[in-house]
Amino acid sequence: MNYIIEGQISEVLNRQTYNKKGDEMVCLILTVPNKIVNDRMEYIKIDFLKEFASLPEEKNVSVGDMVQITFQLVGRKWNNKKTGKTEYFNNLQGLSISYR
Repeated sequence: MNYIIEGQISEVLNRQTYNKKGDEMVCLILTVPNKIVNDRMEYIKIDFLKEFASLPEEKNVSVGDMVQITFQLVGRKWNNKKTGKTEYFNNLQGLSISYR
């Protein structure tokens, strides 16, 4: 399932390689208002992976831009062998960027 978020880009993190295959990732930090707690801003990290890693550069996004991002919410389960505990991680994976 895809979701849409709108906000202002507060940071564009450098492109990095994140696995042994050499896949690349670019992360955007989006600032959005909290709709429950007034006067509080939320900083949302959205990862653009693999073939989507070039989108921020192709769209020429920069700090201060107001954008709309389509993303998917992904989660994974990890069994920590040292502690024996199961941990869960969620990530937002960017699929498209458009200007508002």
